[in-house]
Amino acid sequence: MRSPRGNSIVLKAGRQKKIWLVGVSVLFIVLGLVLVSFAPGSAMGVLAFIGFFLVIVIVGGLVDTSKGARITLTVSSISGGTLRQKTIPWDQLGDVWVGDETVEWERSDSSGSKATSCQTPYGPMGRECLHNGRTVSLELAIEWIEALRDASSEEEREELLRKFRGAAPKILRSLNQLTTEERAKAHQLLSEIKNLRGDYSFDRRMEVRQYFKEKGWAFPKQNVSTTKVAIGWLLIIATVIFWIFFFSLLI
Repeated sequence: MRSPRGNSIVLKAGRQKKIWLVGVSVLFIVLGLVLVSFAPGSAMGVLAFIGFFLVIVIVGGLVDTSKGARITLTVSSISGGTLRQKTIPWDQLGDVWVGDETVEWERSDSSGSKATSCQTPYGPMGRECLHNGRTVSLELAIEWIEALRDASSEEEREELLRKFRGAAPKILRSLNQLTTEERAKAHQLLSEIKNLRGDYSFDRRMEVRQYFKEKGWAFPKQNVSTTKVAIGWLLIIATVIFWIFFFSLLI
């Protein structure tokens, strides 16, 4: 039984990712022109350095936004990949997990052994449903994939796909209004991000906030201390000073 075309879900790179790609590219180009105008004698070195990073950003962005990196969910299978699509029937799909800005899953063969089969880019900005532009966080995407994998029939998967294709809730519910299962999930995520440290913490907090919004859950107000705000500004200023010093050495 094939899935009706209208019941499939295609997750593609969102507009935010494309805007970010264009913005970063323009920033590098402007930065290169400014540095060259101040130090014409070092133009070749500056342009080579800027060009190197620009190529990395553009190539990575093109891979992420390519059609080959889309995720397609139907009643019979899941498709994904980086540049080349790989399709796996639901009854052969194994575990699903988060990689380094990717979502990954494994496939079980006829002997029952498992091996990593597919890796698809999936950053903290999430992806968009092709049919309605709804933003889907990594957390929600994995929830959808696991629900479709665990469904007992194609009819059940059709119902799930129809449900997932709907718009995100417009009215937010407080934690007290959630079901017991939902509240447990919310507290688990809140506890996770509360204890996070390092570079990954910002991306993960962004993903969790987005997930709450997509589920129609009100994210609790966070009281940010003056000390944390001051430390944040100091880190930003230190980063700016570092890059100014770094580029001054090139000149």
